[in-house]
Amino acid sequence: MLFNSLEFVLFACLVFPLYYALRRWPHRLRWLLAASWAFYASWSPRFLILLVATTWVDFEFAKRIYRARADGTAAAERRARLLVATSLTMNLGVLAFFKYARFFYDQAARFLVLPPAPDFLATAPPLGISFYTFHSISYIVDTFRGLRPPTFVFSEFAL
Repeated sequence: MLFNSLEFVLFACLVFPLYYALRRWPHRLRWLLAASWAFYASWSPRFLILLVATTWVDFEFAKRIYRARADGTAAAERRARLLVATSLTMNLGVLAFFKYARFFYDQAARFLVLPPAPDFLATAPPLGISFYTFHSISYIVDTFRGLRPPTFVFSEFAL
């Protein structure tokens, strides 16, 4: 669904008035999150699974980092650092795979005898993956540094 399509206008005419009408409903953020995910899935449902999975992992990591930092022991500090490193590795690994795997495969094929690149390397990267990845990394690092406590409500984090 493109932003300049009639389909998007109809989608927005449904989502936003309902969101504002539900301002007293405690689950209205869930409505907005479901609508956001539906919009994202209209482009590629399989990448929605990736988005939800990485969101959930970082949500859990931030809470664990916060708890470890609150513990204050040297072992907890090492655990928090390990969690930050794991989160960074995961996020940057996903980004690197979707942005650069094909490039590196093609470069390796210039020097090695490799079969043609697999089809899954030829797919377009998920929409907004760089923005989402760096935003998520910022959140994890800010939580580790104590600049912000994590949110304990998944829908708030995901939005």
